[in-house]
Amino acid sequence: MSLSSSELKASIIEYDSNASVQKSMDRLQTAWQCCGFDSYQDYEFNNLFKCSAKGERACGVPPSCCITIEGHFPKLSCGYNVRRNLTMDPQASSYVYTEGCTPHLRSLLVLRLDIVGMVGLGSSIPQIIGFLLGYYFIRRVEEYHVWYRVGAIGSSMSTSS
Repeated sequence: MSLSSSELKASIIEYDSNASVQKSMDRLQTAWQCCGFDSYQDYEFNNLFKCSAKGERACGVPPSCCITIEGHFPKLSCGYNVRRNLTMDPQASSYVYTEGCTPHLRSLLVLRLDIVGMVGLGSSIPQIIGFLLGYYFIRRVEEYHVWYRVGAIGSSMSTSS
């Protein structure tokens, strides 16, 4: 995967076992009209969709990867065995998205870079202030500690004379 993020790969792996991941992936793929992160072939990482798996979903993709035509939702079986069919039948790409979602994610981050920067800056300013206040506090404690020693030495000298 080009983003080289284990979280992205983990979401493909957990697609069929985690309902919230499945819902998020389906929403993302439907909204951005994409399939997987790099391509539809990313679903080879999922045990349910592996080409070596048994069952009707083997070598397939989720229904959210299927192309919808003006309000007509695709059949649940439209993604079944489609990755095997795409290598043999180029027409299969007319009913399944083959492009990954990573380019859409990158363009979204670029469009929202100002917000990302402000959030980063906004979260770092309190940390910098905390660091400066901590430094100031340590300096003051050290000053009082030195004054205390000087006062203790001066008072012990005056009492011994």
